[in-house]
Amino acid sequence: LGTTASNTTIDLGGGADRLVLLDSNTNMLTVAGAETVMGGSFTDRITVIGLTPALIRGEGGNDTLVGGDGADTLVGGVGRDLMTGGAGADRFVFTNAVESSVTTPDTITDFQVGTDKLVFAGLLTNSFTWRGAGTFTGAGNTEARLSGQTVQLDFDGNGVAEGAVFLSSSSPISLSGIDLVWI
Repeated sequence: LGTTASNTTIDLGGGADRLVLLDSNTNMLTVAGAETVMGGSFTDRITVIGLTPALIRGEGGNDTLVGGDGADTLVGGVGRDLMTGGAGADRFVFTNAVESSVTTPDTITDFQVGTDKLVFAGLLTNSFTWRGAGTFTGAGNTEARLSGQTVQLDFDGNGVAEGAVFLSSSSPISLSGIDLVWI
């Protein structure tokens, strides 16, 4: 973009568009018509509008990412991120345990059980077991469980949670193993 975006709306129209935001300050913008939006290393607020499915990457900082009406992919990156997928079958992607740790978990405000997916790339150890509300076994495999509204993740299979994702909801969450994808 070449400059800090502050309370800016950008409509990129048709075509395959990629918007990379300046990495030297906080960016706050609304974007339409972009297939990819890359945040900077500071605390960004990125809102995508419209039906175009978008990849929204927060990168560093405590970002706020808001998807549009398409099937969006949101990647918060490092920091305590707040993510809203919007309408559509959205994917919330995590590629490193520190991106949403037990002490600084990301929050997803509108996770739709059975429609949206929590995606974990490169974090699987051996195989995966959904524990529901049960305890971790420490059997050397990746495990996940639901504690209240928090998905706790034992990535290395040692019986201790290294990651967590908070699912903000006003009603009880009936998450199951099919809502998590391991790639």
